[in-house]
Amino acid sequence: LIIWLFSIILLICIINLSFILRPKTVSLEEKADYLLLLGGGIDKNGKLPDSVLLRVEKAAEYLQKNPQVSVVVTGGRKDYQEYAEAPEIKNQLIKRGIAEDKILLEDKAVDTIENFEKSAALLSETYGLSLEEVLQSRIVIVTSDFHLRRAERIASRLGFTKVKGIACKTPFIKKLHTYVREIASYVKLNLRILLTGRPKKL
Repeated sequence: LIIWLFSIILLICIINLSFILRPKTVSLEEKADYLLLLGGGIDKNGKLPDSVLLRVEKAAEYLQKNPQVSVVVTGGRKDYQEYAEAPEIKNQLIKRGIAEDKILLEDKAVDTIENFEKSAALLSETYGLSLEEVLQSRIVIVTSDFHLRRAERIASRLGFTKVKGIACKTPFIKKLHTYVREIASYVKLNLRILLTGRPKKL
């Protein structure tokens, strides 16, 4: 029985990992209407971890090549945190030469689903668009490689139709930990969809 259970769990992990490893990616030259830069944590001193700074670097590189694109920086403050992520992410983009008037701040989202929900609402409000127009926009996501496929899946469930991503590489020494954790998160998302039908289209 133990061997049977282990085999089932291993098979589930392998299947989910096969999806995680195949996100839809684009080059830095890909044209888009908006960029979504997803947060990924902040410490008790208000500093961003290296994984988020890598996302900032990649986003800045894209925006320098595509200065017409507006970026939404999204990441709020969880109950155990003193700081929201988005303001510091915005500061880091400005330090890298990105025009402040091209940066939209979304500092309430506490998970990936809310990143998309609240970013869509912010884009709609800022530019006078309907939610349907936002969902039809060309969106480029910047996040870590292990997280990108789940982010795209959530975006698709919420109704975004033209979403692709730019993946930031995870240091080799951290790959095992991050991918094991992501497998668990991906399985959790699939169970949520199966059992509740959520997230649903905005």
